[in-house]
Amino acid sequence: GSLLKKSLLTLFFSGVAVSAIGIAYKFLGILTYDGRLKIFWDSPNQMAMFLAIPFLIGSIFALQEKEAKTKRLYSLSTPLIGLSLYFSYSYGAWLAIVVAIIAMLWLKYSKIKQKKYLVIFAIILLVLLAWASIYKYKAIANMGERSSLSSRFMIWKSAGLMIENNPLFGIGPGNFQEKYLEYQKYFPPYLEWSAPQPHNIFLAFWLESGLIGLVGFIILLIYFFRSNKKAIKNDRDLGILLLGIMIYILVHGLIDTTYWRNDLAVVFWVVVAMNIYLSKQSAKIN
Repeated sequence: GSLLKKSLLTLFFSGVAVSAIGIAYKFLGILTYDGRLKIFWDSPNQMAMFLAIPFLIGSIFALQEKEAKTKRLYSLSTPLIGLSLYFSYSYGAWLAIVVAIIAMLWLKYSKIKQKKYLVIFAIILLVLLAWASIYKYKAIANMGERSSLSSRFMIWKSAGLMIENNPLFGIGPGNFQEKYLEYQKYFPPYLEWSAPQPHNIFLAFWLESGLIGLVGFIILLIYFFRSNKKAIKNDRDLGILLLGIMIYILVHGLIDTTYWRNDLAVVFWVVVAMNIYLSKQSAKIN
């Protein structure tokens, strides 16, 4: 347990360091053309996908920690990550974070007397999500047909046609942008010309690695969730946190590609490896 916690802490503090740089970028006005923070990633959404996991780790560790000084460290550092996340204006990241946190807290507190605190916390998160939804709805209304949601629908349609034409082997890794531009002739003028990924983790697996890659990914997820039951049994807090991270990856993965980048893929496999390790440990070895 302690080795896994140290590994997660390394990821957490990398998020803190990146967020500190992000705040500096925000202060200096180094932002995208539409005022979003992306630091040294290609897009604000990519930055949000990386920072969301350290944010989840810090949130849960702050809740679990009993030593006052360490608890204060988590409680002060995690909002810093949240601030950089906020300036990314990635609605998908916050939606997935809220779902993951509610799931983790429900598992952690549903069987004990602290259930009322869970309900209060869930209501607060849902209120924040409702506020964000109103903000996003206004943004979509203001942008009309050029909203990020409209762009995604068009990208998904293009990806769907690619799959229809290449159902077994896909189009190969790293080819989506080129194919996406090639498929312009089948659709009305694109709203967004730059689309290195299809904005959906399952579509990405099918296109990048073919049907066998998609099936392999789904089998891996089934194995993850089954083995996570043992992981939670052996170390409840860490097992629930690993489950929460995977829930985040999959929920955000419905509208963004939360895997096909080096940093995101490494984090994904670290979480999978930790879950397997924890599930195979005796409850006495923690």
